[in-house]
Order: sequence, then C-alpha cells, then structure tokens
Amino acid sequence: MPPAERPQPTAFDTLVTALRRLPGVGPRTAQRYAYHLLQHDREAAESIASALIAATMRVRHCSRCNTFTEHEVCEVCLSPQRDPALLCVVETPADLVTVEQTLAFGGLYFVLMGRLSPLDGIGPAEIISSNCWRGPPMAW
Repeated sequence: MPPAERPQPTAFDTLVTALRRLPGVGPRTAQRYAYHLLQHDREAAESIASALIAATMRVRHCSRCNTFTEHEVCEVCLSPQRDPALLCVVETPADLVTVEQTLAFGGLYFVLMGRLSPLDGIGPAEIISSNCWRGPPMAW
C-alpha cells in the first residue's frame, strides 16, 4: 500500500503504542493491558488517564535538588532538620525515595536525572546538555 493509503492507527493501536513506552512493557504486554483496561476496568482506565494528565500538569523539578515536586522547592530541601553539609547525588527521584526509606541519611540531595557512564561516553557534560542541568546550588 502506498503511504498515502495506509489506514490511520485506531485508538486501540495508539493506546498499545503508548503503553509500550513504559519500561519492561513489550508489544504483547501492552496489548494485554489495553484489552484489560478497555474490557474489564474502564473506570481504572479513566482514573489512570486523569492521574497522568494531572501529574504532567502539576509535577515539576525542585529548583534546588532537581527531584519531582508540585512546588518550587521540595519538602526535603525546605526541611530545617536536614544537614546542609551533607549532599547525596542520585540518578533519579526513585533513588532519592529509596535512600529516604532507609532513614539513614539526613542531608540534602541532588538528582541528576540521568546516569553517568564514562565507559559509554556519558559524563557530566552530556547530562548537563541533555537535561539543562544547572548543577547543585553552591550555597546550600
């Protein structure tokens, strides 16, 4: 079929393609999720869609540590109980949460939003350019 005659993707196909963007979700799993949500749990599908829209509209990066927050500065950075002399640099917001759950660290964080991998040619310059990273503030 010439490109001009290809049928447009259906809403179902678009949903499957969107679900495939999740880590660890291949085409068959994405299709199963789509069928489940549309066939058995439309209420959950609407709830997920609504939550995604709300999160993408309200969640942003903390201006100090770069983690996710709904405010200009996150709760961790605002906490007076934190030791500003200690800084833990992590790759992702999920890593920050993991460290926090240990209750073993009482300092501040900086989230890279990327992985340093010198063997793969990914250093600070690549993270800076790919994420518009400013680096941690000098005066904590």
